Amino acid sequence: MNDSTNMTIFSDNMLQNLFLLPYSHRISCDSTEAHALLRASRIFRRLHDLEVSIHPILIQMEERGLLLSYSWFEDGMQSTREALNQITNEIGGYVPIKANFFNEEDIVYFLKENNLPVATGMKDLQKYREFHRLYKLLLIYKAKTQFYQQWGNTLLINGTQCTNGVLLKGHWQSYVSYSGRIFAKQLPLTSLPKEMSSYFVAPEGYKILSLDLSNAELRFLAYYSRCDAMLDLLNNRQDIHQLTGDLISTNLESLELCDANMARSLGKVYAFSMLYGAGVGTIVKNFRKLLPSVTSADVSRITAAFQSAYPELQSFTDQQERSDKLLTPFGEIRPLAKFTPTQKRNFGLQSSVAVAIKILMVVASKYFRVIHVVHDEIWIHAPTRGQPESGQLDEMMIAYEKQILKLFPGFPVKGLLNVEEIGGNNHVKK
Repeated sequence: MNDSTNMTIFSDNMLQNLFLLPYSHRISCDSTEAHALLRASRIFRRLHDLEVSIHPILIQMEERGLLLSYSWFEDGMQSTREALNQITNEIGGYVPIKANFFNEEDIVYFLKENNLPVATGMKDLQKYREFHRLYKLLLIYKAKTQFYQQWGNTLLINGTQCTNGVLLKGHWQSYVSYSGRIFAKQLPLTSLPKEMSSYFVAPEGYKILSLDLSNAELRFLAYYSRCDAMLDLLNNRQDIHQLTGDLISTNLESLELCDANMARSLGKVYAFSMLYGAGVGTIVKNFRKLLPSVTSADVSRITAAFQSAYPELQSFTDQQERSDKLLTPFGEIRPLAKFTPTQKRNFGLQSSVAVAIKILMVVASKYFRVIHVVHDEIWIHAPTRGQPESGQLDEMMIAYEKQILKLFPGFPVKGLLNVEEIGGNNHVKK
């Protein structure tokens, strides 16, 4: 880590988030208060030093950008265009359609004529979606249209058109939230749709690899709560979501089919619901998107069984909610900003994931070009020639595990990184 104080890389908002100050409390990088806070807190100094370490990487990411193949705007968006045409035709069964377009005035007229609530905005359409099929069609139409505009026209307008594609450059900034999240302004690079990933193009002689932290928040929850049962499962590379799904299956009274794939999906839903403190009602609602027959009694049994298997998890999250301090990767600290119990419950997990991904950026940058980051995943340019890729990756992963274990002794690092090749030159027009 860089031990020298360098405040010039911080915006005022970044400092407010790093120092856990209320947004009403203004602070600047050249203020006496900012330097005093760094001197007074080892935690703030460690966080500051990590930001100094990743700053050059963010700058390089801005300069390189991401090259998106033109094929995305043709082949990649084809399914969205087809869906829009199909939905428009279905809407045409209720209102007049001219040149593949309908008028909202005709929608309002139809609803009034059929004694239905007038709704054209997303919130009202969602509210009345069970009243008539037209509401559902309009919801899908608006969502598909928004997707097409955001990931089609907007990228073409704001990107730089090159020979092989559109170069997307965002303004990268860390600490856009109290937990230390990294975000790309100007272009929504941190919320790219999954189906777009195969359309990014690497420079000649390179390929794009995704390095993804596996079950990052669950790992930190198991680590901080000292839950030996879950730590053992993680260290033995067990599929936590499948095991949770099996637990769910055995506690369902419904006779509705719940195969292994369905069970794993329910296990994943339950894990995230548990992480964010969802109540029985919310979990039931989330489950019913996959298995409509789930009841509150089912969820209550599942929760009881899960807590019996991993009692330390609930004890830890309850303690965090009650505490007047926040848990950070470098120790506990009492914030000046106000946090709700749910925010306090998740802060230690989210801030630890943010630190872990920043350490990964620093380590990976010594071996590869880091080109992208989003939450618990980074992308790199890995050479396709020269030193065998597996050797470089193995060396980097060992170095990363050492850094994580140095900061978090006993952390479950087995299977921590998932490596996947994405993108490629197969979409470049010859």
